[in-house]
Amino acid sequence: MMTTLHIFYGRPFKQRPEVRISETIVPKNYKNLHDELINMRDKIYAHMDVDGPKTANENSLNKVGVFIHGGEAKFALTMLFPREIQVKKIRDLTKMLSEKTRCHAEKIWRKHFKMLFVPDGGYEVNLSKDNNDFLNPISF
Repeated sequence: MMTTLHIFYGRPFKQRPEVRISETIVPKNYKNLHDELINMRDKIYAHMDVDGPKTANENSLNKVGVFIHGGEAKFALTMLFPREIQVKKIRDLTKMLSEKTRCHAEKIWRKHFKMLFVPDGGYEVNLSKDNNDFLNPISF
């Protein structure tokens, strides 16, 4: 669950430049939390970097442990879990970002599709550089 939280949170900020969401959208009072989430995504959850985050005692948070019992080895990875206050802040931040991106998306929609008739149905937004069609009907 923690891996999913960090990977999904960081995804819009880690895309190629054409579709990346600018970090300027992050409210200033949440910038430190945002930076921590991205750093943990980059150094712990998406990759397990040796130079990743450290504890207050300068111990690496990225550890692989091995437990031997009866000659059998069982391996384990360090897992970090946010405290309740951090979960609330993460929830507040993601709610704000969701509302902001929805607002920006609606502005883009009105700007580019204001005078066009788009038939009812489901569409996939084309993020490819290879094709000029912005909307492609979803086919199942």
